[in-house]
Amino acid sequence: MVESKPDGHTLADAILAKPHPLRRSLRIVTVFGVVLLLPAVQFASDLGYELRHGAVDFALLAASLLSLSLGLFLLLYGRYTLKLLPGIQLVNAAVNEITLGRYEVAEGLLSRAEPQRSLTDPPETPSIILRYVALHRAAIALGRGDLDKTIREADRALAVPATFRDKANQRLATLRALAIRAFARALSDDAQGARDDIARLRREARATSLGIAVAGGESTITEPLSRASLAEAVVLARAGENEALRSLLSRSRETMLEHVVPRERALLRGIERKLSVPRSSPYRRAPKVEPKAGDEPEIEDWIERVLPEVAPFVAHASRSEPTSSASERATGKTSRADVPALPSTATRPAWMRRLVAFGLIAAIGVSAAVVSLQRNDATDGGSREAARAMTMAGVIDVLPPLIVLAMSMMVGLAFARTRRAQHTLQSGYLAIAEGSFDEARSTLDTLPRGAASLYHGLASLSLARIATRACRYEEALAHAETGLGAIIVGRARASASDVLEPELVTERAAALAVLGRTEEALALIASLPLGFAFRGRSLFRVRLYACVKAGRLGEAAAVLSERTEQLPIDPRTELVASLVREVSAPGSSGAVEQKRLEGEVRERATRAFLEKTFPDLLSAFEQIGDLGDESVSPSIDEEAEAEADAESSDETEEATRSAHHGR
Repeated sequence: MVESKPDGHTLADAILAKPHPLRRSLRIVTVFGVVLLLPAVQFASDLGYELRHGAVDFALLAASLLSLSLGLFLLLYGRYTLKLLPGIQLVNAAVNEITLGRYEVAEGLLSRAEPQRSLTDPPETPSIILRYVALHRAAIALGRGDLDKTIREADRALAVPATFRDKANQRLATLRALAIRAFARALSDDAQGARDDIARLRREARATSLGIAVAGGESTITEPLSRASLAEAVVLARAGENEALRSLLSRSRETMLEHVVPRERALLRGIERKLSVPRSSPYRRAPKVEPKAGDEPEIEDWIERVLPEVAPFVAHASRSEPTSSASERATGKTSRADVPALPSTATRPAWMRRLVAFGLIAAIGVSAAVVSLQRNDATDGGSREAARAMTMAGVIDVLPPLIVLAMSMMVGLAFARTRRAQHTLQSGYLAIAEGSFDEARSTLDTLPRGAASLYHGLASLSLARIATRACRYEEALAHAETGLGAIIVGRARASASDVLEPELVTERAAALAVLGRTEEALALIASLPLGFAFRGRSLFRVRLYACVKAGRLGEAAAVLSERTEQLPIDPRTELVASLVREVSAPGSSGAVEQKRLEGEVRERATRAFLEKTFPDLLSAFEQIGDLGDESVSPSIDEEAEAEADAESSDETEEATRSAHHGR
């Protein structure tokens, strides 16, 4: 059954009705902060007593300060993060609606995340949420082709002041805002402004420490850098600097295609085709249809709005709507299989850390008792009972400061490990953004073993994606399951519930689908939470892979109705979707698009992917041959242009790919 279009406020109510999984853990953190403040009060009282009698115990003073600072930190952190959770749920859900092209629904979610301000009772919206809202509204404006508003919203995101609590988020938002503003400025023919933003973004991406913001995954680095490269390509194309444009494409074409969204991928291909065609021979274009209010325009119309000189070089592909019964058959089997359990070896022994921590505290306590006993035996000349009483008093006096000191040392060591893990992840993400997958894999493998479970899950996610790109699906499955095993216990799972856990589930399900375990894959993907930011993308990818792998190409064609123009699928999934459409309805994509697909299939890397992953689909596409010309007759203009442009376009694209792979 075709999913009905939700209302933004109704969807917001449904999302907020289920509390965030992290809420319970944060409440415990808040209570723990209050508990730590209690000994700080006692220490302060004892310290005041000593000061009145002319003596200062510096150990007691240090313990008071440590207990007070740690307690205040946990209390404030818990309260602040609890306030963030509803807004985070809503802005994450808004991302999914944006990728599905439902802009009005997304705007309804964003309006709930950022209430309208009132002069009498202004709500306190955290700066993190303000930045996300501005960035998402910039994405909506860009999707509608409103470049002026895109730039204004990006400026707004950059203008949100940073506090000491959200420095990492501010750095991440800066990268994303600079990328989208550079792209919008390039499309607005503000070449100098775009170049300034590109230079600043690249400088900050390598010099800035993202900190906890790396928890957003590799896209925190790859997407802004790829969009900046695309903005540079637009600037060069508009300036007619063809040699510089060819050099950029030879360096960055593959990474741009990998990390930008499909409409921007189509724009890049249009720029390439315009560069490769020696004459201005625009394709025959279908009559323009105005998009529905609030929805995203089709790719061709969007490019017509933002870069009209390239629009004639973007092939128009017809998109037929499947029947609802076919769509039901494609997705209706998910309830017949149980969600596959993780291997028992995947769960990391988190209890060992707790045992070490409690053992350390116990050892400190015993040591303090022994020291106190020796001190009192040496100084007290009274009875054994009096010495024992004084010993107990000494233990009570000494033990709490030592425990607080030990806890502070543990926090300091954990902070050092965390910083190292964050730096390792950021270095790995930069290597992925540059297409250096071997370097990324070796970097991510050096993640400290003592790092938090969340970071091990993030490293496993990137390693699974690298393995998927190399068609090593058993390895990808193992990495995804290792990552899930790392985060499945305690607070790590709650922290990963927004993005990391659903992304690992997606990679696991995609690997299962490709390996032929389609029923398990469909059951697994059906468990994704409603508020997951990329739920639509994950459902589309896994359902498409499962149907194609099972040989159900009719159902795979029905799954295509779930895709929107802006759905941020990777180029391999996009290729599979295009081949399914062409095999299901030969010639429906038009002669130009068919020629492009034939060229991609002939490319070595693409052919290796299809042969290892979907050989039956490749065979079916090759078998249709010239059937498209017989079953659907494209226009004479389209045929003539395809024949005239195909050779020069294919030669230039092949030269560009060869130059890239030869680096």
